[in-house]
Amino acid sequence: MTDNLPIQLNIHQRINKVREEIAYLKKDKQVESYWAVTHDQVTAELRQPMMDNGIVTVLRQTSGEVQDTGKATKKGAPITRYVAMYELDFVNMDDSADKFTTSIGSVAEDHGDKAPGKCASYAVKTLFLKTFLIETGEGDESRIESKLTPIGELDLITLKEICEARGFEGADVDDKLKSLAERVYQLKKIDDLPEKHLEDAKSRLSTMPRFEKK
Repeated sequence: MTDNLPIQLNIHQRINKVREEIAYLKKDKQVESYWAVTHDQVTAELRQPMMDNGIVTVLRQTSGEVQDTGKATKKGAPITRYVAMYELDFVNMDDSADKFTTSIGSVAEDHGDKAPGKCASYAVKTLFLKTFLIETGEGDESRIESKLTPIGELDLITLKEICEARGFEGADVDDKLKSLAERVYQLKKIDDLPEKHLEDAKSRLSTMPRFEKK
């Protein structure tokens, strides 16, 4: 998966590559009176970019304690609190000595045995979001990108010409640009691409495999 990566790319550069690919996640679950982004959603969005950029993560628990909350469910089951500290290594899969480590404290309550798992999931989710600088919001209107100036008509023509130079024609050009917008920039259409990402988009399109007609 990492054959195309420059040999000198260190773990910090690889993390930055993932930051370029994933900038925003929409909160997908309502928890009581607020919305939250879930561990599963964050993991699903980051899995492929992390694999593509040769990043492996290792979670390590450094402490943990079960506490009595003094609360109980309506059926009388005691609610316990689990308090833990974790470290998460982001490791360069091509050089295991090259890694970045961050830490976090986490707290979770449960009336069964799920508090430790909830604690670990929250820790990983939060460290992923903070390390990769991923913005979260309740709707598309909350995105930072929506406040930025989108590319112009001439820029869009340039992107289409790059696709055509790589062998794409007609509807295939539109499909490729739509895929780039959705997969890399989390946008509904390429027309909404912020100007600050234009050069990156040009680079990605210029280095994509040529389209060969069968």
